[in-house]
Amino acid sequence: MSETKLISPMLDDFAMGEPFSDHNGVRSCPAMDQRTGNKYIVKVVSSPASQTQLDAMLLSGAFQDKAQAVAYFKEIADSIAEEVNTLKKLSDLEGFVAFDNCQLTQHDDGDGFDVYLLSSYKQSLARKFRKDVMTHLSAVNLGLDMCAALSVCRRSGYLYVNLKPDNIFVCESGFKIGDLGFIKLDSLKYASLPDRYRSSYTAPEIADAFASLNTTIDIYALGLVLYQAFNGGVLPANNEDTPLPPPDYADYEMAEIILKACAPKPEDRWTDPVEMGQALVTYMQRNGVNDTPIVPAVITPTPTAATESSTPDEEPAEEVVAEDVAADSPAEETVSAEEQVDQTIEDTPETTKPDLFNNDEHEEEDESAADAVYTEDDLGNLSFISDEEIDETLPGADDEDLNYDQISVELSDILSQADELIAHPTPDPVVASEPVEITIPETTPEAEIESEETADSETPAEPDEAAEQLTYDPETAGIAETVETEDEEVLPKKKHRWIPFVIIGAIIFALLAGAIYYYSNFYLQMIDSIVFDGDKTQLTVQIHSEIDESLLTVVCTDAYGNQLQAPVENGKAVFDALSPDSAYTVKVLIKGFHRLTGDTSGAYTTPVQTTITGFTALTGSVDGSVVLTFNSDGPDTTQWKVTYAAHGEDKKEVLFTGNKIEIPGLSIGSVYDFELTPVENLFVTGETKVTYTASKIIAAENLIIKELASDKLIVEWVAPTDSDDVNWIVRCTNNQGYDQKITTKEATATFTGITATDAFTVTVAAEGMEIKQEVDVPANSVSVTEFKNTSDSTDKAVLTWSTTDTTKDKKLILQYSADGSSVKELKELSGNTAEISPLVPGATYTITLKTEDGNTVIGGSMTIDLPDAADFDNHGIKREHIKLTMCRTPSKSNWKHGSVPKSDYTTTFTVGQKASFIIYLDDDKYATDTDNITTLYVIRDADGKIVSTATQNATWKSMWYQHYGEFDVPALPATAGKYTVTIYFNGAVAGVQEFTMNT
Repeated sequence: MSETKLISPMLDDFAMGEPFSDHNGVRSCPAMDQRTGNKYIVKVVSSPASQTQLDAMLLSGAFQDKAQAVAYFKEIADSIAEEVNTLKKLSDLEGFVAFDNCQLTQHDDGDGFDVYLLSSYKQSLARKFRKDVMTHLSAVNLGLDMCAALSVCRRSGYLYVNLKPDNIFVCESGFKIGDLGFIKLDSLKYASLPDRYRSSYTAPEIADAFASLNTTIDIYALGLVLYQAFNGGVLPANNEDTPLPPPDYADYEMAEIILKACAPKPEDRWTDPVEMGQALVTYMQRNGVNDTPIVPAVITPTPTAATESSTPDEEPAEEVVAEDVAADSPAEETVSAEEQVDQTIEDTPETTKPDLFNNDEHEEEDESAADAVYTEDDLGNLSFISDEEIDETLPGADDEDLNYDQISVELSDILSQADELIAHPTPDPVVASEPVEITIPETTPEAEIESEETADSETPAEPDEAAEQLTYDPETAGIAETVETEDEEVLPKKKHRWIPFVIIGAIIFALLAGAIYYYSNFYLQMIDSIVFDGDKTQLTVQIHSEIDESLLTVVCTDAYGNQLQAPVENGKAVFDALSPDSAYTVKVLIKGFHRLTGDTSGAYTTPVQTTITGFTALTGSVDGSVVLTFNSDGPDTTQWKVTYAAHGEDKKEVLFTGNKIEIPGLSIGSVYDFELTPVENLFVTGETKVTYTASKIIAAENLIIKELASDKLIVEWVAPTDSDDVNWIVRCTNNQGYDQKITTKEATATFTGITATDAFTVTVAAEGMEIKQEVDVPANSVSVTEFKNTSDSTDKAVLTWSTTDTTKDKKLILQYSADGSSVKELKELSGNTAEISPLVPGATYTITLKTEDGNTVIGGSMTIDLPDAADFDNHGIKREHIKLTMCRTPSKSNWKHGSVPKSDYTTTFTVGQKASFIIYLDDDKYATDTDNITTLYVIRDADGKIVSTATQNATWKSMWYQHYGEFDVPALPATAGKYTVTIYFNGAVAGVQEFTMNT
């Protein structure tokens, strides 16, 4: 849909070749940094994948217009860029390697977007499968590294769904994942697998594009990768319904691990990478995995008659002479081949077996893409060279017999001798066709005696046995019966001939017994047991044995073959600086001519350790609640559990995420024990327990800056009643490094050593409480002095203040509120004075001076607590003479009480309606005075908070007509709920009425 371009600035000074892979909207190109000569791969992910996809979505009505479609594809491109950032974050952890750069561009026609991804060339596992021989140790390490990476991915909140050899890279520190394929775990049930992440390693249950994902698909992919490692680099035939056959070169234990990962049904697989990784560690510990190659057994065929007949008896071929080889091997051709290979990133792999599992054309492209070989021609253009093209230039590329002219003299000699041995006929074994008859020749008596002596020297016998041996059948030997008289003097000598043999036997027996004793008591040395104890970075090996510990050394080997050695001192060997969450093999060695027996080796896995610091409990936002907060050093877990109980109560537990939780519903006064544990498999140490006594909330109110001088800052607040014994924690900080904390029982605190022109933040909280009051002091704050109320009246406040040099050129605004009501402002102040009236009796007013730009005026804050109002008693009328009746205001103007129907008398109103009071006086003196009366309406909500106030002015006489007064309430609340309206005449309570507002 778009061309692959040398975009700026990512590909400045780069040269780039044609794409060697292009499918599903993802294409890959070779590239070279012409400044450094370093080689890279540029991957371009297009959204949409093609013009056809865009046209199809528009024709199907998925989008109303092209603009809506482009916005959708922009979201996809942004999600790809977000995946790149996820890979970058994970690369700082374990098992991942990030792209070198990323840039998003829009198509020239504006119909889509391209995400360019740049990565330096690295050897992939796919290349390693094709070119190198995997060993048992590297294959197990591959599994362990992938289990660790997938586990880290999950702990970070993602599932990796694109695992395959092309995305696994061989790095110095092990095998790492280096491509996109992340889906958030919390959205897994709603997500489907994008086409660009489908491969031969995709689990069978999500073959349908709309199938729901599950948390075992990464395990399945890893199982197939290990299957390929133990199957000669070949995937199994595709069979989605039945279990796979065991890999050709895996033992039964490894086959069980792999086949469980590749089980057709998700519920039969390993539940998570940690479980599979532990199985691999156990396998390594039990089987002592080493670096032997994973190869099939070599079977030598037995020569047959046909083979022998076809192999003529020829003289061995003449040996290849070094000079001949050198003469037949042109140096120019050899050098050119090497130069061509040097221009590649790595040797191009040669696939020895077909991939029976993957029949997709684009997967074959990916394999060649993983082995992209490219070079520069005379014009500096990059060109792509396939595996076949490279291999044709190298010795041994053909499937025919090797040409000895293309290889070294030494290798020629070895191969020549091997060819001769293979070609040489194997002789048949000799078999006797008939039984062989053995004939005993005739001998003389002298020969018989010599034979007899010889027999005696070989096998000592008793005299009777010896005589018997000297008697033989004359028919068979032609000799008469044994001589008795002539050999009487000889026979006694024969009786003592066994003595030397007895002595020799005794000596041999003694030597044998000594050897056995030496073997058992000196050569063999017993280790009774070894015990491991450690944490995430240290291991102590306790050895129980009678062996001289100066002869012993303990070796600790990690999964990559790195070794540490430690002597045995006081029965212990200590190893430091180990890696957390790593498997180690421990073995005891002995010096000298000895052999260890017993418990000489074992395995230890350092735990994933997290240290909990600062586990605290404070009273929360409501009475009987607690806020638990902790800090941790080490790997985190996605979920924590808190178990708690008070004496006599059942234990409870709660799950949460993050490092803070508020738990309500505690019994005030009860002492609770809280214990913190991780939900996942995580080794936790440190402060995991805390004790807390449930209590009521104690919080400061109306925290103000009382004074700001050149070197001191004074703050004040209102302490609640019954808080005399409370310790207040007051803290003052700023960004310039000032940080001072004061603990006091007073409701004021003074901080010294400050700079008045700096900004500060002051907080105050009761000890053990989570709720804090906070006030900010802006930089370059201005100040006033002598800010006070000069009025003695309870219905108005007259405020005055004195200016300082910092305020005389500033325009000030006065803000005030009563009992939490909305803040009102007085602007255009006249000089250094302001008046607030009427005041609400019994209310607490908070008054603050600010500058026009919103900065606080230091010293310009105060509170006024007004006394409760008395009941009205004036003009000969008392409150008990006044009777209130609430009604809906008639629609006509100048209404009179007599025109209000009884049905409109109510205390329930709908939002938007108007209300009035009909006030009846039962005293005749109501109309005799003409004094001015201020009527104040105060509406409060169910919590006592002032919602609104309003005033009306009239003479006392004009307020009444025939004992009645009609008073319109200026405004009703706009929110449904229960309210109270209080009517004051000149600051005295005339009446109170409850009413309800409905929507």
